[in-house]
Amino acid sequence: MAVSKTSTIVWGIEHLMKKGQDLPANIMRNLQIIQAIASAEKRLGKTNFYHSDIGQPLDHNLPIHKLIVQGSEFAVSVLKKSPELRGYTSPVGLLVLRESFADFYKKYWRFEIDPETLLISNGASEMWNAFVHSSLWPGDLVLTCDPHYNPFDVALAETGAGWLSIKTKSENGYHFTKTDFEKTLLRKPKKGSLKAVYINSPSNPTGVIYSKKEIDLFVDFALKNQLFIVMDSVYALYNYSNNPNLVDYLKSIPKTKLEKINDRLIFLDSMSKLAHNPGVRIGMGMIPNPKTRKQMFSDLSIRGNVQNHGQMKSAFVLDKIGRNPTLLNDQKLLYRKKMAIAYQIVKKNLMDKRIIPSSPPPEGSLYLTIKTGFDNFDFLIWSMTKYQGKNATSFVPLTVGKTSFRAVDADEGRRELRLCIGSDLKIIEAAIDSFVNQVIAYKKFISEAG
Repeated sequence: MAVSKTSTIVWGIEHLMKKGQDLPANIMRNLQIIQAIASAEKRLGKTNFYHSDIGQPLDHNLPIHKLIVQGSEFAVSVLKKSPELRGYTSPVGLLVLRESFADFYKKYWRFEIDPETLLISNGASEMWNAFVHSSLWPGDLVLTCDPHYNPFDVALAETGAGWLSIKTKSENGYHFTKTDFEKTLLRKPKKGSLKAVYINSPSNPTGVIYSKKEIDLFVDFALKNQLFIVMDSVYALYNYSNNPNLVDYLKSIPKTKLEKINDRLIFLDSMSKLAHNPGVRIGMGMIPNPKTRKQMFSDLSIRGNVQNHGQMKSAFVLDKIGRNPTLLNDQKLLYRKKMAIAYQIVKKNLMDKRIIPSSPPPEGSLYLTIKTGFDNFDFLIWSMTKYQGKNATSFVPLTVGKTSFRAVDADEGRRELRLCIGSDLKIIEAAIDSFVNQVIAYKKFISEAG
């Protein structure tokens, strides 16, 4: 089914889902994309191929990597001495890890959280899945901004729920106005019922960091209408703007408002981006409301416990970085520098020359999302299989087939792509230069072909 440009898809109501046929997919794991990237890497050689597709830090020899190795050694030693940790443990998550998260938040973010309100999951994505599966029903809608995080579509589709999305534009830095917010509410399908808001700031894929006024629009609307408030804070560290991340926002509001938010809050974080350790798959959910937390626990309990080695390793790393904030502050500065390099290369060589439309620099996260004006899935396949340059850089198109980071306007998503700046600082310039050359060559190719 083609995604409508004017109405929100409500999976299971406006479009009956057929599992295995039209279940939304994770675009980053699309089989055609994976195969095309693998063939390009094999053809060019690893030293001539740059990964800017999957959103993960690929830096080498950062100080935090030594802590990750030490954390693994610590976890092995604990498991050797503690036979009970070699068996099943509580689906809630080990108390030592929940306390380490709370201690880290107190020391680094200067924000106090109760470890008893925390649940541990296999990455933040599993926590989102637990919320959707336990708290939403067929026809329920979640208010968010487009482009949104595409892999979260899957749990909504499985439940028969969907997005109500505020359309944002690259030329506005993916920000929205009060008018945009209000117009979106008027578009709500009659069959759907709003049950939650989802705020991802800094955002994946756009890198936008919403202002306090923008966050207030979501939060105040949710409180007025008794909606769940999902705050995705996975990229909180990577803030290059003057706008607040979601922790800063919660710290800045009156205590009375925070108490009201806590009654509706599902707050997500992860070791993947915070501690440069995506492979460990450790996520955290702060759910202050006992009833909501119990519902989500019931869903998480189906899979037993999160692997104990990863939990002990993460507790070790959190304790160390909480005591030494310089590690994370330096990491943030490094990524700010990499983002500035990447954006300036694209701006100078593509935007300023009007090869692609102009857009402001991203304000945070690990991503440079740009509008090219042409179909970027076709561009990706061409770049990986036909481009004749000595180097090549991969990326993620925002729409592939009927799967998109945009719930409202998939055609707009076809003209957008996401570059991850996770590569080492010493090669980020080469990776973006290679991408620029691909764009120029592809523009020439489609001009001659057309």
